[in-house]
Amino acid sequence: IISLYADEAGFIWAGLYRDGLLRIHPETNKIKHFKKEICNGNILGITGKDNTVWIATLGGSSSIQFNEDEYVIRNYTSADGLSSDFIYQVFIDTQGRTWFATDGKGVSMLDQAGFHHYQEGLESKVVYSFAEDSNKDVWVTSQGNGIYRFDGKKFLTVNDLSLRDNSVQSIVADDQGNLIA
Repeated sequence: IISLYADEAGFIWAGLYRDGLLRIHPETNKIKHFKKEICNGNILGITGKDNTVWIATLGGSSSIQFNEDEYVIRNYTSADGLSSDFIYQVFIDTQGRTWFATDGKGVSMLDQAGFHHYQEGLESKVVYSFAEDSNKDVWVTSQGNGIYRFDGKKFLTVNDLSLRDNSVQSIVADDQGNLIA
């Protein structure tokens, strides 16, 4: 197991290395195994909102909409509009946009208008993770170049942080919107 997520109904989603995704019922321990129907079996990250779960994989991203034991799965790859198929994290912001951290192609974002790609301002095109602060600003971490903030059009380098290392693997916001890297 290389990633875990608990959805709003209490189900546990476990991402496996090379063997897909498990959805585990919290009371009965009944397991639903997703493998062939998702874009890739290497699940690096899992997130969700309401009745939709998103997975980040070594071969793109998949969204899984569920209602009880019924599932609608949609796979996204570079052929569908992602800038890269190697996705480290998927993040859903408060505006309902879905962000994809890629290895080597910056950031992809999916909204009602479709996919948007952001590389401008990102010195490192390897992006690891996202967070949203109390001002609804989206932040990303990168390989070797620290943390960036999205200004609505491009990502801006944040230079006034005292980071121990500029290769920041993850960032998260607490309940008050403070960022922790």
